[in-house]
Amino acid sequence: MILFQDKITGWHKEQVTNAEDGTTQEQRANAPFVESISCQISYSGNDKGAPKGRERLPQEREIKIFVSMDEIQGGEMFKRGDYIEARRTDKSGNTVTSHKGIIGEPRIYTRGIAHVEISLEAESKA
Repeated sequence: MILFQDKITGWHKEQVTNAEDGTTQEQRANAPFVESISCQISYSGNDKGAPKGRERLPQEREIKIFVSMDEIQGGEMFKRGDYIEARRTDKSGNTVTSHKGIIGEPRIYTRGIAHVEISLEAESKA
């Protein structure tokens, strides 16, 4: 059993038809398909912070999120284009940082520890 401390909530996209002119558009579904399940947020690159007395420069880093297959067993799988919100929490459950955005194609790994790897281009908030 894997114990990830971070949490993820995800919504599929759905087609909505405009009653007036018949056009369709995609939007985030009203109800999430997964809600606050355990995950592990991982960052590429090295974030050393700012030297003393200097402003901190924001860094662009790739965000990857790992979800154990045990967490989504019997539920719906993540799909390309899903909107997610991921939260990094401390040991008390307080949110340290959050990431929101649309995911790319999820990668599913079944050998070893079965998990889904999600890449995210996200808006991050500390």
